[in-house]
Amino acid sequence: GGKTRQGVITGKVHMYEESSQKWKESIPSMPTARYNSAVFSQPSCLAVVGGKVQQNIELPIIEIFIPQTSQWQKESPVPAPSPLSLMTTTVIYNKCFLAQYNSTKVYQLCVSVHPATTTGSSVTPQVTTEWKVFPKLPNQCFALGSLNGCLLAVGGGVWFNTISTVRCYSPITNTWERVGHL
Repeated sequence: GGKTRQGVITGKVHMYEESSQKWKESIPSMPTARYNSAVFSQPSCLAVVGGKVQQNIELPIIEIFIPQTSQWQKESPVPAPSPLSLMTTTVIYNKCFLAQYNSTKVYQLCVSVHPATTTGSSVTPQVTTEWKVFPKLPNQCFALGSLNGCLLAVGGGVWFNTISTVRCYSPITNTWERVGHL
């Protein structure tokens, strides 16, 4: 997805092919054209969360591409209130963590693709999504990352001041701990 140079919103998915060193449209376009969405992958799927269809219209949906069927599935709406556009993501142990740019909220999204079931003549893998809300960050986050299985919130801001704090989420204390600076 994204916008073309002419400003047209698209649902095309481009994949970099290392052997040819070229970008190719080897995956079908997303059902819903969008931009400013979050994307993450797992061995069993490619997931696109939220995004915008127009300047001030955000998409509260998740669309998941299943390689075994070469098809997209639209999943249940993103629970509100939650991030819908301009998100940063990281994946730890097949769990996606999302934070909206300039927000103190962090979410975990688990997407599971279960073995296919047969309905009539079609075979459809079952997809489940589960959301979890994490404790708020003490300041706005610019990026999420991971290191050795730890969820990191990097940089951010307080009002109009940029800060270089790095925080790590501790599941033991259910809090964000300051671990350094950029």
